[in-house]
Amino acid sequence: MDRGDRNANFSAYVDPLRRIGSQSEVPKIDENGNSIVVRGYQSFVIRQRRVDRTTIADKYLKIVRYLEQNYAEVAEGSSILDIGCSSGLLCLLASEVGFKRVSGLDHDPEYIAVLEALSRQLGVNIDAILGNWRSTKSKHDIVCMLSLIHWIYSKTAAEGAFSKIFTYLHGITNKFLLIEWIDPEDPAMKDLKHTSANRDIQEEPYEIGGFLAAAEQYFGSLDAKISTSPTRCIYVFRKEARLPGYSSVVRFNKTCVIKAYRSQIIKNSGNLIEREKKALVLLSGQPGFPVILHATESEIFMTSCGDPISLHNIPEDAEEQGRTLIKIMYERKIRHNDIHPANLFVKEGRLHLIDFGWASFGDNEPDFLPRNMGVEQGVRRIDEAFDDRVMLERAIQIVREQGNSRLGPAPMRLPIDRESRVSLVGDPIGFFPDGWVRAHAVLRCRAAAEVASISLKLWAPKRGEPLSLILRAAGQPGVSAMVPKGIVSVLRFELRAAPESEFAVELIADHEQQLSETDGRRGSYVLRGISFS
Repeated sequence: MDRGDRNANFSAYVDPLRRIGSQSEVPKIDENGNSIVVRGYQSFVIRQRRVDRTTIADKYLKIVRYLEQNYAEVAEGSSILDIGCSSGLLCLLASEVGFKRVSGLDHDPEYIAVLEALSRQLGVNIDAILGNWRSTKSKHDIVCMLSLIHWIYSKTAAEGAFSKIFTYLHGITNKFLLIEWIDPEDPAMKDLKHTSANRDIQEEPYEIGGFLAAAEQYFGSLDAKISTSPTRCIYVFRKEARLPGYSSVVRFNKTCVIKAYRSQIIKNSGNLIEREKKALVLLSGQPGFPVILHATESEIFMTSCGDPISLHNIPEDAEEQGRTLIKIMYERKIRHNDIHPANLFVKEGRLHLIDFGWASFGDNEPDFLPRNMGVEQGVRRIDEAFDDRVMLERAIQIVREQGNSRLGPAPMRLPIDRESRVSLVGDPIGFFPDGWVRAHAVLRCRAAAEVASISLKLWAPKRGEPLSLILRAAGQPGVSAMVPKGIVSVLRFELRAAPESEFAVELIADHEQQLSETDGRRGSYVLRGISFS
C-alpha cells in the first residue's frame, strides 16, 4: 500500500503551536477499563472493540448509515480512502461496515500515530498514510474528503481552482467520491478568512456553482446529498458516464437555473448549446421564455420559469397563451421542434416554454431532427412533420386529460431514451403524465437486446425528508439509493434481462407527499428520463 513520504517537509501544513484547524487540539488516547477514549479534533469512545455511535458527531452517523445502506454488500471486496482522516474515525466506521481495504491519509504525524495505535489495539487492518492531500497515488473504489476543500483551495495547499482538485480526485477514484462542501457563509470560513487568503493564486471564486461544474466535468452523476449543517453538505459523485441519451443536467440555486451540457455532447454536437443560446438571445425580453443571465462554452445561467406544468397549475387559457408563444417565436423565425409536457412550465399563472437545444431558424423544417422525436411523449406521430402548433396543443391536451381516470394516475408514455432497445408492455402503474411518480410504481418492458443496467433521470422536491428509492426487478434483489433533493440527477442500477425477454421493474420510494396546497395528488419525485444499456 502507499505509505506516503515520512521524510517530507510538512512545514507548510503542520502548525507546531497547534492554533488552527484540526491541529488546534492535541490528539490523545486514554484507556478507561474496557473503553478507549479518543480526544482531539475527532472525539469518540470505543467500547468492546467497536466505535460507540452514541459518542460520535451527527455527521459521521449520517455517513456510516449511508455506507451501510449503499455499500455494505460490496464492502468486503472494495477499498476506501479517507483524505484528511485525523484520528481515523471514518476509517474505523468503514471497517465496521465491512470494508477490508481501508486507508487514512493525514498531514499531521501525531494524528497518524493515533490511527496506527488504534489499528493495532483493535486488530483492524487500516493503512495510515502520512503526507499532504496529494500524497497517495493508489486508486481506491471509494474516496472520502470531508471538511477539507476550503483548506486546500486557498490555505494549506492553495490549489486555487476546483478543476485542479477534481482532476486529482478523479485520478485516484475508481467508483465513488464523497466530498464535503463548505459554504462561504460557514462560521469557520469567515473566522479564518478562507475566501480572502492567497487571492493571487485563486483562478475562480470559491462558489458552489464552480464546485458543481468541476465535479460534473470529472464525475458522471450525483448519487446523493447528505446535509451536515446549514452551511455544509456532503455530495456523493459516481465516476461513470451520464445517462447516455441526455445532453445536459439542470441545477437550481437561489438566484437562477444552471443548465450544464455534457462535455461529450459539446465535443460531438456543440450545436445543441449554441442553438439554445441563439434562440434565447432572439427571445430576450419576451414573456414566457427563460432569460439568459450568463453563458459559457458549456453552461447557460438563466432565470427560473416556475414549476412543471400539471393538471393543478395549468392556466385556464393555456391554449391561447401557447398560441401567443408560438407567434412570438415565428416572428423571430424560430421553430422549437421539441414541445411536450416536460418542456412546459408555469410561473405566476403564465405558460413558459423551455429547452431550445433542438431549435431551428428559418421557415423550412431542418434535416438534423431525430425521426422519432416527440413520438414517445405522445405529441407527434412518426410520419408527421414537426409542427410546433400541433405539438403544443397535444401537450396541453395530455396535461388536461390526466385527471380523467378514477383509478389514479392516467396511463402515460414514459420518457424512455430513444437509443434504448426496450419497449413498454401494457400501461405503467403509478406514473402521472406530467412526470410525477407515486411512492410505488411499476412498469413492464420487453428487451430487444441484452440489458445490463437501467438509469433514471429524476428530480425530487427540495422540501421534506431525504428520499430513498428502491429498484426491484423480477427475480433480482432490490437495490436502494438516495435521491438528491432539488436538482436533476441520474441514478444507475444493475438490471439483467436477456434478449426478447419480458421483465417488470418496481420502483419503491420511502415516502410521498401532497404536491402542493392546490394540487391534491401525492407523489415522490419527477421522472425525466429512462435509459437501458
